[in-house]
Amino acid sequence: MKNLNPYIRRSLYMAILVGLILSLPISLAANVEAPPPFLAKWGSFGTGEGQFRRPWGVAVDSADNVYVVDTYNNRIQKFDSDGRFLTKWGSRGNGDGEFNLPMGVAVDGWDNVYVADTSNNRIQKFDSDGRFLAKWGSYGTGDGQFVYPSCVAIDSADNVYVVEIWKHRIQKFDSDGRFLAKWGSYGTGNGQFYNPSFATIDSADNVYVADTSNNRIQKFDSDGRFLTKWGSFGNGDGQFYNPSCVAIDSTDNVYVVDRGNNRSQKFGPKIKAEIDITPGSNPNSINPKSKGKLPVAILTTDTLDATTVDSTTVFFGTTGVEAGQVYSALEDVDEDGDTDMILHFKTQDTGIECGDNTAFLSGKTTSGQPIKGAGAINTVGCH
Repeated sequence: MKNLNPYIRRSLYMAILVGLILSLPISLAANVEAPPPFLAKWGSFGTGEGQFRRPWGVAVDSADNVYVVDTYNNRIQKFDSDGRFLTKWGSRGNGDGEFNLPMGVAVDGWDNVYVADTSNNRIQKFDSDGRFLAKWGSYGTGDGQFVYPSCVAIDSADNVYVVEIWKHRIQKFDSDGRFLAKWGSYGTGNGQFYNPSFATIDSADNVYVADTSNNRIQKFDSDGRFLTKWGSFGNGDGQFYNPSCVAIDSTDNVYVVDRGNNRSQKFGPKIKAEIDITPGSNPNSINPKSKGKLPVAILTTDTLDATTVDSTTVFFGTTGVEAGQVYSALEDVDEDGDTDMILHFKTQDTGIECGDNTAFLSGKTTSGQPIKGAGAINTVGCH
């Protein structure tokens, strides 16, 4: 217990409760007036089979077997989907198959099990029956080293993402533990973290990180490139107080455990917005040195009514979060009979530089649904 930071200890109960709920095969219907039916429960305090001492992580394999990190018993327990005990492995220590206060667990496409062996500062890999396969990591700040790895997540290519809560970064490995990439540092900027505690992967292999002490969620592509973020400190819709866990359902809705506010919040996937940068020009030529304003149109399509976009939430630039709109208007930009929205941004606020070939737009509808658009650009006046 002395090896575990007090922040982690305080989060133990909440994280496993949420993990078990999300792992059960319940309906994730949007109708809040029809809560899902209770199906099962298992476990009690103790060291026997099916008992736990402060369990933390949970994962489900392709056969719906459930793996629970039994943190203070330093072991993994495996159950079927009804909670019947199947097997267990692990004991306290630093040998192969031993653990020191493990926290995170994930299962790959071959049902191999990866465990964040937190206080041993390593990742261990097992087959679905608990046979040891591989390990990597040691204490330190170099590539492939860890400072209290707290969470592990797997993408569709079986790449492994490890969250280091006290090092404020994400590391990416292949399924054999070979280092591939890393991102993050202490701070509040895009791609920086303050005690990140959890990560999950969507259907496109984008990575969502609960940036806990920054009170926000950050989204990255699978190579760590920043895509978007949302959240701030507070108790309003879309605000957080120490978000501790994030999960994705089959339609890429995002669920966030808002620990400090004693609630969970659900966010929908972004609606794709069709945009026309500098309408009427082809290619969309932009002079990054211009001190003028840049027009960008959001077009009405079958999936988005541009008149429902809240123009005050719209940003445009190299990642879609740089420049806020200066003014906007509604008009039929493409002359197809539908009303579109045209917005104007200060060119020098967009972050667009010579050589850039794509720009992004982000925002929300008046009902709070996120939107995202992208368009090709051609930079001029650069010589």
